Amino acid sequence: MAFRATQAVRMVVKKTSTGLVGLAVDVNARANFIALQKQILEKIKVIPDHAQYRKDVEAISGYRLKVATETEDEETIEDEINHGQLEELLVDGKNELKLIDKYAEWRLWEAVDELNKADPERQEA
Repeated sequence: MAFRATQAVRMVVKKTSTGLVGLAVDVNARANFIALQKQILEKIKVIPDHAQYRKDVEAISGYRLKVATETEDEETIEDEINHGQLEELLVDGKNELKLIDKYAEWRLWEAVDELNKADPERQEA
């Protein structure tokens, strides 16, 4: 009887450890990841739409949001995104939010614009 109960628990609890020191399992990882991607996509709007950084962040977060909303299985999401566990992606996303603040504060797109003016061949297509 105990064996059956253990099997049932294992079927419900998919992940008990991330296997990474200091990074606990997030039991709501998918929902938190979706919310974080939406937050990133909203926050990046403070950066001018011509800035390559904004374009890249929108592309990456948009893709990740699409994958996470279309798939319920966390392992499948992790495999599709292919950039670590959802818990790691949550840490990365929180860091991205901080970076967006700094990028906006320092107006770094202006430095890129100046480099592009100085060297037109450097500009990205």
